Amino acid sequence: MRTLSRYFALRYLGLFALILVVSTLTIVVIEMLLNLDDMLSAGEGPSAPFVYLMLRIPSYYLRELIPIASFAAAFFALAIGSHWFEVSAAKAGGISPDRLVLPMLAAAVLVALGTYALGETWIVGSTREWNRFESGGGPHISYREGSFWYQHGRTIYNISQADASRRTLRGVRLFDLDENGRLLRTVDAPQVDVDDEHRWHIESAVVRYYDPDDRDAAVRVEELSGVTLDVSDPNDTALINSDLHSLTVEKLRAHAAIREREGENVHRVEAVLYARFVEPLSVVLFALLAAPFGLRVGGGRGFGLPALLGIATVSGYFALRSISTTLASEGVVSAATASTTLVIAFALAGALHLRFIER
Repeated sequence: MRTLSRYFALRYLGLFALILVVSTLTIVVIEMLLNLDDMLSAGEGPSAPFVYLMLRIPSYYLRELIPIASFAAAFFALAIGSHWFEVSAAKAGGISPDRLVLPMLAAAVLVALGTYALGETWIVGSTREWNRFESGGGPHISYREGSFWYQHGRTIYNISQADASRRTLRGVRLFDLDENGRLLRTVDAPQVDVDDEHRWHIESAVVRYYDPDDRDAAVRVEELSGVTLDVSDPNDTALINSDLHSLTVEKLRAHAAIREREGENVHRVEAVLYARFVEPLSVVLFALLAAPFGLRVGGGRGFGLPALLGIATVSGYFALRSISTTLASEGVVSAATASTTLVIAFALAGALHLRFIER
């Protein structure tokens, strides 16, 4: 039994690596066909397209590509075994399909642990650098004290949250300095909407003016409404891309704790945080979902129908995950409830499906 377990586990891991590499290379070809101009303009020198791909692929594709590769690897590992009558031989020897699936699930757990480590290092770093690239290569955006910071010229920007899809900034603070680095003015705005012409539309703001030459001078306070700032430099809109996905789990927790302590909405932060834990779990979940479809290939049945049903299952999972994430971000349901319910429901469905496989 140890030999059989190792056999299926290694087949799963080998297929996983092969499928992930082939899928990544396919995406590289598609990117080269669709975005060649952007790749060539990503920087100077022959390494510019490589740098572009090394940032874009992990930022855009890898989080979904890894669990999909896990599903395909588990499906083909068992489908090939069924097609070659390996599963039938195991059944004849008194070995149930469950005992063939378990070693693959154990291997999937190892892949999930690697996925989590990869997500907290390379993928997070690539996402951060990709956001900077999309912002025109502006200054590095740092994260501290529960918010995003960067300095450009004589202005320091502090943003609590950013929503790139809506081009909205929340919890905005601007610090204007003089040539000696002394504070001249602060601008506090609950929300800023940024249009395509780099104009900042502020519904309401509190502006405080300081006299750097007289520390005892009273601070002049002005409340403004319906303000539009014409930001001429596109780099000054870089904070729109201060994506929560560019933060590690530790920083996401700190961000949520600080925002909650200040009485602010943390639904979106929690949705991203719980999604970060679900991503590696989906590697194991997808292997479990694929197993019964792979086992159904035997008995004279081809690969086509089980594969199509598996694709439909994966598509349904991603569709429901998108809906649950949206509901959690809007506070309709808690992020914990939305995430755990989806994973448990599909895990139970996969386990139940496996029980109906012919013994």
